[in-house]
Amino acid sequence: MGEAGAAFYTVAGKAPERLAGDLSHKHAAVACGLANFDLNNLVISPRWGPRIRLATVLTKAELKYDHILEETPCHDCVECVKICPVHALDGWKGKYDPKRGWVIEKRKCYDYIFTTLTGQRCGLWIKACPVGTYSERIK
Repeated sequence: MGEAGAAFYTVAGKAPERLAGDLSHKHAAVACGLANFDLNNLVISPRWGPRIRLATVLTKAELKYDHILEETPCHDCVECVKICPVHALDGWKGKYDPKRGWVIEKRKCYDYIFTTLTGQRCGLWIKACPVGTYSERIK
């Protein structure tokens, strides 16, 4: 199984032909009820917002859980849309679904990452999201 997540960083400065992993940790988290998709197509949790790291364990074991996240923590504040320097999130209305996500303009992101940021992650969406920020967690 190939790497999920940021496998495109394996070729520094150039996006390879294949930009996806074999298994989406984000879709697995949503399917398991741990999170939902945010407007920026990251997963979002009520406590930590989009500031989470995911790993996936495949098992046939029966697991117990407390509850499944039903409603999305995304406030539709559009701060992530506003902060995007390449407008990769424009056009989300009517396309965004908290359970399925939506197709952002990834090519704009990759061009920005590899041209302007020389291969480093952007992170502006995560910074702009008010869900799960320290001030919200201490309420």
